[in-house]
Amino acid sequence: VVVVEDERPVGIVKDRDLALRMLPLLTQGRTPADVTAADLMTRHPKTIHEGEDLDDALAIMNSADIRRLPVTDHDGRLRGLVTLDDVMRSLSRSLHAAVKVIDRQWKGTERERGAKPAAVTQRQALTPM
Repeated sequence: VVVVEDERPVGIVKDRDLALRMLPLLTQGRTPADVTAADLMTRHPKTIHEGEDLDDALAIMNSADIRRLPVTDHDGRLRGLVTLDDVMRSLSRSLHAAVKVIDRQWKGTERERGAKPAAVTQRQALTPM
């Protein structure tokens, strides 16, 4: 959950924050109803501008060792949240599309050669076809 103030991200509460910060608060006599987002959140979250691409998001996530990244507009207002899972799904779709292109090209090459792969002995020189 992204915590905002004036529509701008000021913190983020992750499952890890709940696991690490809730129990100490409860052992101090607080009740779950008394615990606020501010008590649990990681302050000053890393963000990414909505105009940046997934490579930028992945670089930020990697350098900050995080899996969730609030997305902001040009005024710093929260626009959304990109997760490592989102990045991986997008990369997976891109790789799948690339594999389809390679597969189509390979099948065309096989037809041109009569479906027989090129082969040489270890001592033969490789020359352009």
